[in-house]
Amino acid sequence: MFKYFLFFILLILLISIISATNEINEVDKSKGGNGQTVNEKTGDNIENAIIGSITGILGGLIFSN
Repeated sequence: MFKYFLFFILLILLISIISATNEINEVDKSKGGNGQTVNEKTGDNIENAIIGSITGILGGLIFSN
């Protein structure tokens, strides 16, 4: 039961990372606007990607056992 719960959490994180990368693409396509907002968004997205990769590694270790 616990493994299914972890799998559900990892799935949510994966979806959030995909949506974060979509936000990066939308910001890159738009011309003009504030440079600060673009930097803040990309910084947040990079943080989400790092957190997602760490949880992915931990999930892989748990599922391998």
